[in-house]
Amino acid sequence: MYYQLTERFKEQHTELVKIILEAVDADKIYFLGSTLMRRRTESIFMTNAPSCSYVGHYYLLVLIGNGQSLNTVQDKIENNCQHFIPVTAIVLHTDQFNQWLINGHQFAQTVCRIAVLLYGQDEKKLVPEPINEELRKKDRVSIFNEGLNKVIEFLAAADLFRIREQNKMAAFMLHQAAEQALHTIFKNNNGFISQYPQP
Repeated sequence: MYYQLTERFKEQHTELVKIILEAVDADKIYFLGSTLMRRRTESIFMTNAPSCSYVGHYYLLVLIGNGQSLNTVQDKIENNCQHFIPVTAIVLHTDQFNQWLINGHQFAQTVCRIAVLLYGQDEKKLVPEPINEELRKKDRVSIFNEGLNKVIEFLAAADLFRIREQNKMAAFMLHQAAEQALHTIFKNNNGFISQYPQP
């Protein structure tokens, strides 16, 4: 489905790249994914109505030069694209991404192997090392345990504040527990945060 979307919405991708390049100086832009929306209207007169689908949100990786601030560029991209289509951009320095790729970082390798390059040169000189599955498993267990411990501590704190009838603090601790749980799931599933050094 990912590659079908890439072909189907090529014009939209071209316009998106144009908007981004007008806002920032990007080295590469990768298409990571999108939210596909479907709309269908049925009535008593037409029960088998046709449906239409459109992309409602894009997820991109934008690589930039070292002299630029990651947060500033991310804000600029997301704000400039908002009038056309909502975008969530992960912005990284090109040198950092290339180093991750050389070191066998899961996120960088997955992007190079699978993601569609919307803009930039597809350099073949940085051949990714095979992902070390043994190190990845150990790292996943470590990330999970660390995240679980944080969630448990925030839940314990929430319970303590509830007993003390400090409901705002209890709600804040519950929010932190949920955030840590989601952060752990995110790290474990895409490898964006963790790195896998080669033995």
